[in-house]
Amino acid sequence: MPALAHRPELVLLALALAACSPEPAPTPPPVGGAGAPSGFRVEHDFGTIAHGSEVTTDLRIPVPDGAGPWIPMGFIRSCTCAQHEFLLVAANGSTRAVPRLGVADPEQAVPVDGGLLLRLTIRTAEKEVTDLAPTWTPAQVVFQSAAPGSPRATIPIRFRFGIEAPYALRPFAHLDLGEVPRPIRFEQSLEIRARDGARATGLGTPQCYETRDGATIQVARDVEVRLDEETDCHVLSVALRAEADRPDGPFSFEVLIPTADETYAIRVPVSGTIVPGLRIAPPGWIAFGAFPFDTEREAAVMVTDHDPAQPADFHVVGIEDADGEDARKHFEARVETVTSNVRSRTIHLRYLGNIGERSFRGRVLLARTPDGPACLTVDFAGFDRR
Repeated sequence: MPALAHRPELVLLALALAACSPEPAPTPPPVGGAGAPSGFRVEHDFGTIAHGSEVTTDLRIPVPDGAGPWIPMGFIRSCTCAQHEFLLVAANGSTRAVPRLGVADPEQAVPVDGGLLLRLTIRTAEKEVTDLAPTWTPAQVVFQSAAPGSPRATIPIRFRFGIEAPYALRPFAHLDLGEVPRPIRFEQSLEIRARDGARATGLGTPQCYETRDGATIQVARDVEVRLDEETDCHVLSVALRAEADRPDGPFSFEVLIPTADETYAIRVPVSGTIVPGLRIAPPGWIAFGAFPFDTEREAAVMVTDHDPAQPADFHVVGIEDADGEDARKHFEARVETVTSNVRSRTIHLRYLGNIGERSFRGRVLLARTPDGPACLTVDFAGFDRR
């Protein structure tokens, strides 16, 4: 990779999007079973952690009351930047990791004269580059008894940590591009300053990465990133013009900016949704619903063309039934402008009340000019309720 190939671990961390919330998370519901005490049995305060760092602690977890031996099954928490590992402690103090969580293997039960450690690691690099006030996060360690027919039990714990970021990103540390119509080049920017508000120094050339298959990391070809030096700050600009092979739907990128600290890069998540340049709403087709076919009825949709290189006008050049036959003896269509949006038009289709079947389906053909070829079809359907 061009700029950050010597630090692939930063790219991998950047693409591991966190689902953590800066607000206190609600206590997870008990998994159920005997021996689940009330209140938090274990607490730990990591304090304030520098963004980009990770800290680890070993917490001694008491086993539930009641029949055992107890097998650690899982760790429930709301913060995905908290990683964990279970260590079984033998009577002589030696430890071994639990290799398969979620499997009630009696070989992985807590030794009778030993104990259980939860090795808890907070990886702040998976969080956005912003300060986080120290916040308690509730969690649960889930146990399964090795005794036949025994229920599961939980030990409630909680941990707290805060984050201090070396840079300030404004207005947000995450760029949300929103809906990006396919023919449009859409751009968003944010400011980057040092923690004290001064202009940051030592920032390198940004790169934008993505993974489309969940495994392969690549440079996003259709994304332009630029870092400009202003008088008192840097301005990061991200522009997207979706290529033909990028599917419609949600997308997520990561912009990485090298810093003077070779172990740290500024990570800026970028997200949004690719939508078609031509949109029909709602719901994408003209729905007449169920009504008596011996009465007239009108329905409509809105067509929006986001491509400024094309005229927003549309003209009805045909109405066809499901077999492709001319259906204008049963329907009339017209196009009206939308005063609130110059790029939108409403397509009105009126049923004339003269079909003897129990249902109808078809399409309205639209063209850019009155005599031009059809460039857009709008489906329609209705059902007789007599």
